[in-house]
Amino acid sequence: MSSFSSKVVLILGTLLAASPALAQYAGTWVARHPGGGAVTLTLEQQGPGEVVGKLEGNGASFEVDADVRADGLVGMVSGAEAMVYLTGRLAGDSLQIMLVEPGPGGEPNMRSARQIVFSRKL
Repeated sequence: MSSFSSKVVLILGTLLAASPALAQYAGTWVARHPGGGAVTLTLEQQGPGEVVGKLEGNGASFEVDADVRADGLVGMVSGAEAMVYLTGRLAGDSLQIMLVEPGPGGEPNMRSARQIVFSRKL
């Protein structure tokens, strides 16, 4: 096999290996808001290793931009007046999302962390 062919096979293998992980996160997820109502997280594959989408609930809508890593999602949720860090991981049939506000220096303030457990909307 030529060097070029080996590289093509390696790249295709990497993309195919990443696709199932992306597909696991893509879709619509719902959770109950503590104050009543629902929170909806809609994710779609943007490119290799990246998902984008919307987090909506309680009349607010935020953009989601996250990378898919071996240990889960890592990214940002942002809106007109707010930005928070996002981490997430699959746990059985649920998606556990942690939202963390930035501290005074812009780094994650773990004391502000809130977890939301989503179920896939069928």
